Amino acid sequence: MKIRTLLCVGVSVFAFAKAYPQQPATSASQVQQALTQKRTAAQSSLVKNLPFENIGPSVMSGRVVDLAVNPDMPSEFYVGYASGGLWYTNNNGT
Repeated sequence: MKIRTLLCVGVSVFAFAKAYPQQPATSASQVQQALTQKRTAAQSSLVKNLPFENIGPSVMSGRVVDLAVNPDMPSEFYVGYASGGLWYTNNNGT
């Protein structure tokens, strides 16, 4: 029974991989064209001269993989994210 189940799972995974192959790489000309469009859109934007300021909280999104708290000052801690980000606070996140 276990062998039949494993065989069915293996065949299903293989069929899925064949049905949904990896996307082809984007050509350099398409990348250049997209960057030119982005530059043009930024230059003609209605809010291009409006300054933006991050007022927080600026918590990284994603899965938290580690948390380190200062035992002498619990309001100071670091948070590590799976995406590679690191967040630090010394005022309990405020």
